[in-house]
Amino acid sequence: MAHLDPAALAIGFGIWSAMSVLKSIVDRQLSAAVPATVAVLAVGFLLVLPLIEFMDPDYDPLTVSEVELIENARSSSSRDEVFLVVSSDDLVRDNFLEWFSFLAERTVLNQRWGAEFLLMSRELDSINENLQQCESVTCLAGTDLFDEADPASRRFVVIHPGVAIDSPDYSVIFQNESGAVVELP
Repeated sequence: MAHLDPAALAIGFGIWSAMSVLKSIVDRQLSAAVPATVAVLAVGFLLVLPLIEFMDPDYDPLTVSEVELIENARSSSSRDEVFLVVSSDDLVRDNFLEWFSFLAERTVLNQRWGAEFLLMSRELDSINENLQQCESVTCLAGTDLFDEADPASRRFVVIHPGVAIDSPDYSVIFQNESGAVVELP
């Protein structure tokens, strides 16, 4: 069961109070109260949504070893190189995949980057679900996502510990308890 602490309640009350004042101002300015109320509720929802995520007891920030893995991926590659990032997390709450390209400053071929509301998001979710089923780097290397990348760029996969590095042709750049950065031939 979710719990709310006093600070969260105070923040919620403050937002509710601000929205009430904003609504009364908007209602006086516009003769149509219904569109104003809808607009205020929409803005309120957008302001409160990030707070709900952080109050969620299931919210899972990146671990120190995940950040270390990302930093090593960045320091071992140049900006034009591409990555395929596969973690074992639920795709809806996959913070590692979500933050990898931003923190590493690299292109991630299987990341939505704001396309959650587009039809291509469903296709990427399906691709990511299939990638999560791969048990080896060879399986990941065979994806056609790499076909869209510049053939001259080096290619990397970032894997969780459950994926086997099944060929001596793959170079392990960095490995820790969160996973490994592997360069493909």
